[in-house]
Amino acid sequence: MAVAFEAAILCDDIRQEVNGKQILIGAYTGNIIFSGFPAAGQFFVFAKTESLPVGQHSLSVRLRFANKDIGTVQGEVSIETQGGLWLPLNTPPISFPGEGELEAQYIDSEGKWITFLSIPIRGGQVPGT
Repeated sequence: MAVAFEAAILCDDIRQEVNGKQILIGAYTGNIIFSGFPAAGQFFVFAKTESLPVGQHSLSVRLRFANKDIGTVQGEVSIETQGGLWLPLNTPPISFPGEGELEAQYIDSEGKWITFLSIPIRGGQVPGT
């Protein structure tokens, strides 16, 4: 069974506490704004899977910017208790030549890529500066 995602948060970093809790640092709630282009960034996608039965499940996730592939991750997820789980996915360093959409997609059981996260990359005045 292919892993599907129902929610995701893009952030600058994810840290795990000793008690297993996750700390999301720099969560993005809208546009990512750069003061100029070209620009670069590296992020985490904290993604929640749909409910999965116990067992092994295949995982395929890709990142795209301006309709071009940045990278793909493939593997398996082992589910020990039925339900959904949150997965921290680290992106590679990304170069942004200009404005566009940063997207995370998974491949469904029919082989179709489904977008589960889309964040606009924009130029302008960076908030708080």
